[in-house]
Amino acid sequence: MSNKKFVFDKKKIVNLFNQNKFNKISKYSKSIFDYYKTDVDICKLVIASEINLKNYFKAEQYLKKIVINNSTDEIYYLYGNILKMQNKLREAIDAYKKAISLNNKFSEAYNNLANTQKKINENKNAKYNYIKAIESDSSNLGAYFNLANLFRSEKKYEEAIDNYKKVLKLNPQFVEALNNIGTIQLILGNFEDGLKYCKKTIEI
Repeated sequence: MSNKKFVFDKKKIVNLFNQNKFNKISKYSKSIFDYYKTDVDICKLVIASEINLKNYFKAEQYLKKIVINNSTDEIYYLYGNILKMQNKLREAIDAYKKAISLNNKFSEAYNNLANTQKKINENKNAKYNYIKAIESDSSNLGAYFNLANLFRSEKKYEEAIDNYKKVLKLNPQFVEALNNIGTIQLILGNFEDGLKYCKKTIEI
């Protein structure tokens, strides 16, 4: 099979991605992207391959080209993730906000927006968006956990415990939540409860 046939064979690209052969896709990524520039699904596979290889700048450049003609909530969310990975936090925040403006029930966009805001110490905004993530999807375990961690960092221990317990309702074997409740209880001097939760982490 010639290189040209390989590059432009859609089924082959999908199969390579499913086989985690990201280096192979990356090698021909420019040609693939240019040929399939109107096929968002294939373009996303190229971008995802670059992300898996930690080629974040390359992924960002490809995604910028998609955003021009495909301004969807999912595309802006992906764009935000790539920017966040490169520590371009203000730009990432803008991208997540654009995703949310297109879909105000996008729970993971709220969650990642909050994570990014927390990184720049905008805790009030982060707290608001963790709550929005939970309101949009009450099964978003990550949002509960992140909100609990934020409360813990502010030494608001009762609120932290409450949210860690919500995590455990969704996943009773979430070791980090069990451990964090145990640690907080020990800090508060509730040694019996603290040891009980710490013991549970060992039993899992």
